[in-house]
Amino acid sequence: MPRYAVWGLWIAVFGCVSGVCFAFLGYLATVFNISHEQYLKLLSHYPVTSQILLFGSGPLFPLSILVLGINLMLKRSVPAWISILFCLAAIAFPLSRMPRIAWIAHVADLALFIPSCAIGWEMLRKSSAYISPSKRQGLF
Repeated sequence: MPRYAVWGLWIAVFGCVSGVCFAFLGYLATVFNISHEQYLKLLSHYPVTSQILLFGSGPLFPLSILVLGINLMLKRSVPAWISILFCLAAIAFPLSRMPRIAWIAHVADLALFIPSCAIGWEMLRKSSAYISPSKRQGLF
């Protein structure tokens, strides 16, 4: 999936930048005691930048995770449970962040973390199999 690796990465990164913008907005709203309704009203004065930085780009991260899960399942690159967890995480991610439900956010984060660790572990295990014993000494 070379095309997806390039385009999917950039879409996910842009979605993550949007997430950071949302976090920063929430932080500043808390610090300056600005209500949700008040900052939405203020953002309406800047519709283009608000759409680009927050509302329009916000769904890109979970959508990129969903597309990743589907692609991994179709290509059978990983076990099915990893693909399914990615897809569930992509669905749970906005369901937890928009209404700010902490326990769903923890489930969504675990559903992203566990398959990522499984893939990373498998990559480490396979790469260490190709390293000669004399060169393994300095790895960890």
